[in-house]
Amino acid sequence: MANHASALKRVRQSRKRRLRNKSYKSTISTTVKKALASLE
Repeated sequence: MANHASALKRVRQSRKRRLRNKSYKSTISTTVKKALASLE
C-alpha cells in the first residue's frame, strides 16, 4: 500500500477514474450493439 500522501491521492483518483470509465465503456458498448442491431 502507498505511504506518501501524493501516492495515496493518486490511488483515490485512479479508483474514481476507473469506475467512471467503466460505466462510460459499458454505455458505449451497449449503444453500439443497439445501433448495429437496428441496421440488420
